[in-house]
Amino acid sequence: MRSGSGVERRWELGGVWILSFRGKSNLPAALAPGSLVLLVLFVLVMGCGRGAPFKFVPVHGKVTYRDGSLIQADRIVVTFTPQGQTAVGKDSAPSATGEVNPADGTFNGLTSQTHLDGVVPGKHKVAVIALKKGPGGIEEPIRGWPAKYMKPSTTPLEVEVTSGGKNYFELQIDKGP
Repeated sequence: MRSGSGVERRWELGGVWILSFRGKSNLPAALAPGSLVLLVLFVLVMGCGRGAPFKFVPVHGKVTYRDGSLIQADRIVVTFTPQGQTAVGKDSAPSATGEVNPADGTFNGLTSQTHLDGVVPGKHKVAVIALKKGPGGIEEPIRGWPAKYMKPSTTPLEVEVTSGGKNYFELQIDKGP
């Protein structure tokens, strides 16, 4: 905004006016005096991220029926839910979820907090759900999928994820309810 012979520049953060500069300036707004101060203040206020309070390790494996046959589904999802890992501060150990390749039953990476970051070491209950597209494109469990595998509280699948281990798990599902 022009005001007399100077230029007025205002910066807002979340609708709150936080910095104003008035004076002659031929510099682009990003290089105007005060911009560096604004950037430093913003980084200090917002922080660089707390970082994850938990260590994550890669996990991979294969999901099949107990007889070794592949699960016929459009989509298969595995979820590793920590059992008994202690909380760090106010944070509890997060669950990790990933997609199984229905063509060969393998999974090669799970996400806890950031894309493919892995799983917190320790004991985990593993829930598995196989999905098919139903009417209107809505996914639903495949017919006959055993309900016990859908929730961490009822799944019989339990694994131990280690910090330095191979962490390859062959998960076998019973057919039928």
